[in-house]
Amino acid sequence: VWALEWLRPRQALTDGGFGNDSATAEAQLAIGANHYASREWQRQASAPSLLSYQMMYASRFANQGAGAAGKLAVAQIGAYAPCWTHNTRQPSHYYNAGTGAYSNEAGPHAWAMLGTRALSQTIPAAAVQYLKNLQQANGGWEWSPGWGTDTNTTALAIQALIAGGEATNSTAVVNALAYLKSAQNNDGGFPYDPTSPWGTDSDTNSTAYVIQAILAANQDPTSAAWQKNGNDPYKFLLSRQLSDGSFEWQSGTGSNQLATVQAIVALLGRTFPLRVASLNACPVYFFPLIAR
Repeated sequence: VWALEWLRPRQALTDGGFGNDSATAEAQLAIGANHYASREWQRQASAPSLLSYQMMYASRFANQGAGAAGKLAVAQIGAYAPCWTHNTRQPSHYYNAGTGAYSNEAGPHAWAMLGTRALSQTIPAAAVQYLKNLQQANGGWEWSPGWGTDTNTTALAIQALIAGGEATNSTAVVNALAYLKSAQNNDGGFPYDPTSPWGTDSDTNSTAYVIQAILAANQDPTSAAWQKNGNDPYKFLLSRQLSDGSFEWQSGTGSNQLATVQAIVALLGRTFPLRVASLNACPVYFFPLIAR
């Protein structure tokens, strides 16, 4: 609640968004994780709601690619959107049945899988296998070919595999969790890349994503298996909350909106997709109503 109250005044009075399309979807994930409907979320009674923003600009975001379409679907379903705008692409639009890929990049492919599941659609077995084939020798995934493995993409891939029916004790999931464990720092948190020459300090966003992966695999982030030097991921995450309710990315960096919304989802113990539901196309008359 404290973090959400920090977030509320950052919603734009003009369009109901939280910055750009991606930032708005991220905020919607946090709001949905709290079981709020985007229709209810507005800065003040006379201002546009979060639903208004997403209905007006959803197609612009989803047209960016499979990952954006997937993230939008998880966010919209999670925050109880009443319908799907008819000109907005769903993850299925990007699916290649011949290769099993929504995208040749693991990150967007994983988001598309999660969005497919959120929309109550079946994730093709070939898509699950495609993601498994992208797993690297160290157990992790890289967002894009050649980028090198990172904790964020790996945590997202774990959730996508499990959403696609992969067993939590499968070789792919076990090896991925082992990679995440190897990246854990003594403060209990996780860095983006444990081998990065630019720094390996723990950060809020990475730790939040890893918590979600641990939970998706039916494990306890506070258990001995996920403690290091007496610290666990939740303890680290809470240490990054500031007095105004917001979270900082790393110590001393100040309030960060993305870190705050991603921390909210993890602290609530939610994993992706947040919710599964079928959505019908929005009727034509719906747009003037939500634009008010």
